[in-house]
Amino acid sequence: MKSRALWHIDQKTTAVLEEVIIPTGEENVLVKADYSCISTGTETLVASGLVPNALKENMRVNYMGGNFNFPVKYGYSLVGKTEDGRNVHLMHPHQNFLYAKESDLFTIPQNLPNRRAALLSNMETAVNAVWDAQLTGKEKVLVIGFGGIGALLALTVKHYTGINPCVKELDKDKLSKAQQMGFPMETSDFDVIFHTSASNNGLQYALDHVKKGGSVIELSWYGNKAVNLQLGGNFHYNRVKLISSQVSTVSPFAPFKEYKERKQAACDLLLHESYDELISNEIPFENTPAHFDALKTPGNKHALVDLINYTRS
Repeated sequence: MKSRALWHIDQKTTAVLEEVIIPTGEENVLVKADYSCISTGTETLVASGLVPNALKENMRVNYMGGNFNFPVKYGYSLVGKTEDGRNVHLMHPHQNFLYAKESDLFTIPQNLPNRRAALLSNMETAVNAVWDAQLTGKEKVLVIGFGGIGALLALTVKHYTGINPCVKELDKDKLSKAQQMGFPMETSDFDVIFHTSASNNGLQYALDHVKKGGSVIELSWYGNKAVNLQLGGNFHYNRVKLISSQVSTVSPFAPFKEYKERKQAACDLLLHESYDELISNEIPFENTPAHFDALKTPGNKHALVDLINYTRS
């Protein structure tokens, strides 16, 4: 059977290529893709060849093709339909038809639209961060960066804990979106600051504006880019805790320890229709190479959440 998949050929070239797929061993469930979510920060670094050598093995994802030295087929949040009519989510690169293991499929409830379910992998990142912060519901919280992850996180903090977090964002359009959604702008004296902007200045701001004994939860991934910080001020004087949060392991502070339970928690949160507001673009699959060209262009504005729509191709 013929399929089409997105490949990063080298640092400058992305293309949709045809390949033949056949069922093999346990990979025998045919899935027809409806949507997949582009995780802009991570996937731009992958497409630009910025994965550190020391992490190239750890960064591999299910069903990835090639390797990070190029060419590479990469992506990790796809929603589609099986031949028996189920709507499913799985970690898989961007591809219109695929064979997968039954054990890798998460069945989506009927009341969760496939379009919104494509956010599931990034929702797991947001849920994990909330657990890593050990929020009780009484803290004053700031989210720095209202991109895809930051926006998901802000809504998740609100729905999961009842805290309406403040937002700091430099892009006027994203800031306006945050205001429209009811998030106040930053003030001061934060107990917890989540940083998602992947910038030196953003992380420095977080370290300098958290309260004494407070926590900065770092969700940004920088690839092989260096981060330069000034730690001589608030960081030491106020005994600030800098905590790394990432999705490859379930948070030690989660109410359970299994990946499928975490995915179910993320799925339950996505039943809130407000998450639809974060989906900025639906890109026809065949137009995805041009979209990645734009993502790699310095100074190009990024949307909140970009989905690939396979039904429009």
